[in-house]
Order: sequence, then C-alpha cells, then structure tokens
Amino acid sequence: NIDIDGDVPFLAFVAPIITEPFTSPSSAPSTIAQSISPSLKAPTIQEADNFGKAEITASYEEEPTNACSNNDAHCWQSFTATTTGVLTQISVPICNTANTLRGTINLYEGDTCVINKNCIDGTQTGLLGSSGRGPANECDLSTLSDFTFDPPIPVVAGRVYSFQVKDVTTYARLSPPLYSGGFSYHSLNIDIDGDVPFLAFVAPIITEPFTSPSSAPS
Repeated sequence: NIDIDGDVPFLAFVAPIITEPFTSPSSAPSTIAQSISPSLKAPTIQEADNFGKAEITASYEEEPTNACSNNDAHCWQSFTATTTGVLTQISVPICNTANTLRGTINLYEGDTCVINKNCIDGTQTGLLGSSGRGPANECDLSTLSDFTFDPPIPVVAGRVYSFQVKDVTTYARLSPPLYSGGFSYHSLNIDIDGDVPFLAFVAPIITEPFTSPSSAPS
C-alpha cells in the first residue's frame, strides 16, 4: 500500500576487517608461509581508516653487476609479499642522466610471464598500478632510487607480484647469491639469469576498533 507511511524494524550487522600484526622481515625469506589464504580478497584502500608506517615487505640487497635493461628494453622482477597492506614504494638501482626520461615502475599480479620469460613490454595483463616518475640525473649503483605509488596498491602476504622497470636503465646482479623469493626477466637478453636489487615497502591497513551496540539506536 503505497499510501501508508511506515518503517520496517530491522538490525544491520557489520563485521570488522581484522589484519594480521605487521612484522618486518630482516631479509627475504627462503620459503614464504601461506599465512593468508590465496583466495582472500586483497583489502581495498576505501576500507582503511588510515595506514601504519610503511616497512620492507620484500628485499634483495646485493650489489648489481650488469645492466639488465636500457631505454629500449624493460626489466621485470617478481617477489613474494610477506605482509598484507598497501604497497607504497619500490626502490631499484638505476642510471639516468636525463631530466625528461626518468622511468616508471608497473606492478602486476603474479609472475607467470617472468617464469616463462615471455612478458610483453607495456601490454602485459594483470596491471595493478604504476608508480610516479623516478629521480632525474641519478646514476649511483651503490644506492637505490625510489619510485612511489600514489595511490598505494593493496597487496596480500604470501602472494607473488611482479614489477616492470621501464624507460630507464636498470641494473641486476647476474651471479649468486640470487633472490630466493622470485625471478627476473630481461627483455634485452632473455638468456640472462639474475635478480634486480630492490626494496618493496608496504604499509599496514589500520581499521577502527569494533564496538558491539547493546541495542539498536533510537
């Protein structure tokens, strides 16, 4: 009866999002515990009230030995996240002496093309996001250059991701020790085995504490 005014008595229930306590690994682990089910949906930025301090979720900090890409080729590296949250930054060794060509990093889900060495530069599926441009006039391979993701990208502990460094010269280590948590693919030379030194930073998602109402509000 559309002429009758009234409201339906009801209760609406919401369950809080609970994330695991954040722990910062001292180095990339040799084996990654599947602490979160692979089927678990990655948290979204909209679900967060704020973010905690970004810490290293994966790293490979050996000195590079050779260029793995230049301005006409791209370098890929996969890694395993050890914390759940949002990826805020990836740092890699680059050599760039131009103000106009400063490079960027694309982040992808999974590492199938890296393992199979058939990644397609610029058109690979599974793109999660891209960083801002890297620093200009930087060419010191003893340091890592920072690439920031804004907005940050949700990631889940135990899952594998791949990043692509493009439009700038990137460097990798081509001899052991190599990174145990992922693989590398160099479009300049697909027969080269090696890993890109990197740091990947993830900030934990912080949600408000859940409080249970004693009764429905008046």
